[in-house]
Amino acid sequence: MKKQILFPLIFGFISTLAIAQVPNDVYRMEAVSRPKISPEGSWILYSQSKIDAAKDRSVSKLYMMSSDGKETITLTEQTKGVGNYQWSPDGKYISYLTKGKDEDNGSQVFLMDRRGGEGVQLTNIKGEINDYVWFNSGKKMIVVVKDFNYADTAKSKIRTPYEMTRYKFKQDNEGYLDNRKTHIYLFDLATKKLDTLTSGNYNEGDVAISPDDSMIAYVSNVSENPDKNSNTDLFLLKLTKAGNTPVTGT
Repeated sequence: MKKQILFPLIFGFISTLAIAQVPNDVYRMEAVSRPKISPEGSWILYSQSKIDAAKDRSVSKLYMMSSDGKETITLTEQTKGVGNYQWSPDGKYISYLTKGKDEDNGSQVFLMDRRGGEGVQLTNIKGEINDYVWFNSGKKMIVVVKDFNYADTAKSKIRTPYEMTRYKFKQDNEGYLDNRKTHIYLFDLATKKLDTLTSGNYNEGDVAISPDDSMIAYVSNVSENPDKNSNTDLFLLKLTKAGNTPVTGT
């Protein structure tokens, strides 16, 4: 009777040892995230990431899988730091953010033909694109751009000292904060023309576009000192007229 009880215990202990993880196992783990279904529903766009032990950072690649799971295509084998990938409204192209040819300008929008080929840099905006939204027509985009950082333009690449003038001067995952602002722009894919939609001393973001492409909604904190509160409000901006309309009032 004792032997019958002891055997399962020993077997369970050996099984546990066989599947026990060690620290280096973390470098073999891969994670899939942010799936996006193509407009016609036949393909799924997703990111697969893992830890690069040599570079001590997470690296990711962009993949496209058929909806039946039978075919998987690697899209960004050599491209570094791909983010915010989306399908174009007609499903023919894949857009994403990554560093452009001039890395001082920050992240730019790239466009890739879903049938294959390398991504082509679509924007070359002086500043860093934090976000972008396709118009439903597929002819234009809203781009959310953080002002260009002029502190790092010296040939020596030595940053000028920080001068703290803000109430909130540091942020997790960002470090010390400067006075650059984030604004909304209208980008035409055909002409590459960039029109300014918002400006000033406040940050704007979280953009949504109406189904008929006639207006956009966004949020902004327009209080006296945004650093001291989180009172964001919702605004509507009609693209056929000047000015914006506050919808909420906190």
